[in-house]
Amino acid sequence: MPPSVEAALHAYLASFGLVFGCFDFALTGDGGDPEHWTAIECNPNGQWGRLPDAEDVTEAFADLLTVERKGRS
Repeated sequence: MPPSVEAALHAYLASFGLVFGCFDFALTGDGGDPEHWTAIECNPNGQWGRLPDAEDVTEAFADLLTVERKGRS
């Protein structure tokens, strides 16, 4: 993934206050050029259960949900 696309994804998540999102893209070339990436959608609750590191993702979500946030009760 080109660094500019990755930066745009982080900005997207931050703008909506999300810590996770599954993005779908259409690639019109080899993927090395940011112009070849067309964003289709972001699913803020995408499926990760079939990923090889699903247990790590689950633990990361559990950590996020159990950490006290500043300014929140």
